[in-house]
Amino acid sequence: MDEVPAHSEKKIKALIENGMDAAALCSAEGKILFQSRGALHILGYSPSEMTGNNFLDYVRQEDWQKANNALQKIIEHPNESVEFIVQCACKDGNFKWIEFNGTNHLDKKDLGAIVFNFKDITERKIFETALFEAEERYRLLVENLPAAIFMDKFDNDQTSQYMSPRILDLLGYTAEEWMNDINLWDNSLHPDDRERIIAEDIRTNKTNEPFRTEYRMRHRSGHYVWIREDASIIKSEDGVPLFWQGILLDITEQKQAEEALKRRDAILRTVGLSAEQFLKSADWEKNIQNTLAQLGMATGVSRIYIFKKESGINSNGIVSSIYEWIEESGTSHPLTQTVDLEQEGCSRWLELFNESLPVFGNTKEFPPDEQRFLQKQGIRSIVCIPIYVETNWWGFIEFDENKMEREWSHVEMDGLRAAANTLGTSMERKISEEALLNSEISYRGLFNAVQDAIYIQDETGHFLDVNDGAAQMYGYSKEFFIGKSLESLNAPGKNSTENITQAIQLAFEGKPQQFVFWGIRSNGEIFPKDIRLFKGVYFGREVVIAVAQDITTRIKDEEALQKQFRELSILHLAALTESTAKDSDKLIQQITDIISRSRKSDTSMTRNDISQIE
Repeated sequence: MDEVPAHSEKKIKALIENGMDAAALCSAEGKILFQSRGALHILGYSPSEMTGNNFLDYVRQEDWQKANNALQKIIEHPNESVEFIVQCACKDGNFKWIEFNGTNHLDKKDLGAIVFNFKDITERKIFETALFEAEERYRLLVENLPAAIFMDKFDNDQTSQYMSPRILDLLGYTAEEWMNDINLWDNSLHPDDRERIIAEDIRTNKTNEPFRTEYRMRHRSGHYVWIREDASIIKSEDGVPLFWQGILLDITEQKQAEEALKRRDAILRTVGLSAEQFLKSADWEKNIQNTLAQLGMATGVSRIYIFKKESGINSNGIVSSIYEWIEESGTSHPLTQTVDLEQEGCSRWLELFNESLPVFGNTKEFPPDEQRFLQKQGIRSIVCIPIYVETNWWGFIEFDENKMEREWSHVEMDGLRAAANTLGTSMERKISEEALLNSEISYRGLFNAVQDAIYIQDETGHFLDVNDGAAQMYGYSKEFFIGKSLESLNAPGKNSTENITQAIQLAFEGKPQQFVFWGIRSNGEIFPKDIRLFKGVYFGREVVIAVAQDITTRIKDEEALQKQFRELSILHLAALTESTAKDSDKLIQQITDIISRSRKSDTSMTRNDISQIE
């Protein structure tokens, strides 16, 4: 082993004292000539264990070439510091990351060696690796989010500092194109949104409030994309705005779904109003034109037709229009009467209609024969929904779009099916009404002709229906009763709620009941009525039928009879007393006693008095 010259001892000492963590002197081949004691703390080897060995022997195999290249560079560039980081083997078998700083002093007579200063940076490398992995994960996360992430400088131009690659999917521009064109955002705004969005941008720049809004931007290809932007200002520790950080999310599908829902809701509102009109009107056909106009505005189509299937032999595929609606600037349908769908090449339609399925789509998507049929009518997009009356295919309602192609969403189709179902139901109702009219009139007439009050109650005692007699008895409208119970008619303190509830339950079980109920009329008058409860059926539903009679007169008559009987009894007793009394004083006294007792007693007591006297 070569020895370090004595005259270099001072410099070596200075080198060791001023080294970063550990120091070594090596030959041009990498042989360790001297090793400071700092290596013991770093690698676990004492200086004597390492001296004489080649420092490359301690370098991990994967880093050996890197360390050797660094050694050659040190040799080739005297007096220049060369840094490199490699993993070195420790005495305990583990590896540590070591940062070397080597300088070629081989030409120095008093040194004649390569000087290495090195230190343990394992913890730093672990941290850097973890940081890199975390940054890589976040980078991958940001770049794979279904949205564009951006950072804009907080200045007047708000130039982009960063834009994630997803901007390409969102608007068709690369991140570099977006960041290099400071006017691209402004120029891409939809004309109808531009003024609103620029104003909001200026406002939030002044207030530092988050920029959260929805607007449309032009895609590079020319179509518009609905964007939801959510951006906030990032500030320094002392509160100075540094940059905007935000996200651009494509909400086009959501917006389209919302628009479809709005159209569906508009259709359903029209259907609801139409159904109400159809139910109120004895003849639903009086309202059909208004209904079609409302459906036209709700759907935004060019025209609407109702086609009815012709009846008769060999007319299965022949239909004729019976109602139509055309927008103000639209053109009429050239084929509306006795259209033979099968002959026109639309036999597929008949198959779908017979399966209760619609025909819909853009004309270019239909089979060739059907395309020709639709093109003759100027139709670019169409929806035909079959109309069923009971279980029979009656016809169909047709929605034509002549201006443009359009996508018919599921929610829109649901609304159009509801319209067709309403029409079918209305037609079915008209047919069935004619058959049921006489029986309905008879039933309702009989129900209301009964002078007694009749109540239809569910098992809980709530009224489902009442006749005119009940309304007249209490002085309320029939609508007042529906949904209420006897409690709402109860004279305070006059009836037992528990007994009434039990009677209703027993009647619902098939055990007829009878009791007296004290009611209170709308004018506050309290009166008694006799109620009889029976189990019955009301439009297929098991119910309790209550028949009530106002017994005010009957009770008054009974009270009058009792009063009359008492009066006659008193006269009879007085006559008997007169015949048996011995003097006038005794007669007066006996008659006075009879009258006094009669006021406090009932009829039976009066009869006792009679029997005693007799």
